[in-house]
Amino acid sequence: MDVVLAPGAHRALRNRGGVRCAALSDGALRRGPAVLTSAVPLHPARAGEAVHRHGGPR
Repeated sequence: MDVVLAPGAHRALRNRGGVRCAALSDGALRRGPAVLTSAVPLHPARAGEAVHRHGGPR
């Protein structure tokens, strides 16, 4: 994942559900630069830290 997506991607996505992909159009698939987008801010320095969910019992 670090090679195909981006350096640090495996550690950043661990325990966060993985990667989702969606086909935007038909056509041939080619390798090239990856674009990583997220609905929440990502902090590379904190990659791999435990995720603490709010609102539930601990």
